[in-house]
Amino acid sequence: MNKTIPSNQPIYDINQAIQPILEIADTNRQAFDTLTELQTEYLTQGLEAGFQQLQNLISFATDPQALATAQLDYFKKLENTIVKTSEQEFQAIHQAHDKVNKILSDSYNHQGKFINGLFPLPNNPTLS
Repeated sequence: MNKTIPSNQPIYDINQAIQPILEIADTNRQAFDTLTELQTEYLTQGLEAGFQQLQNLISFATDPQALATAQLDYFKKLENTIVKTSEQEFQAIHQAHDKVNKILSDSYNHQGKFINGLFPLPNNPTLS
């Protein structure tokens, strides 16, 4: 049995078929770029804080109270940096997740309409 595409049905374009894959790849690349940038900034801040802490250890070696205060400040800054970076990374991942889900949902709906148009079943309403 030879099934042909009805003349009123658009021919399915391969570019249209792979478009969701390209969009997902681009979304993943953008998320990776964002995460890389955040990690680079985090590492830079961590190294700078570590060098500052080393200088403080040398400067305050004779004053235990000043050294304890410097240590406490160092750990507070470190904690704030970790929390800030983590929140930004989570936001970037969440945005990428939402975008990929939308791409997949739109693609699924389009594919379903196309297949239903090619092979309609009796009493099967077209997907909308």
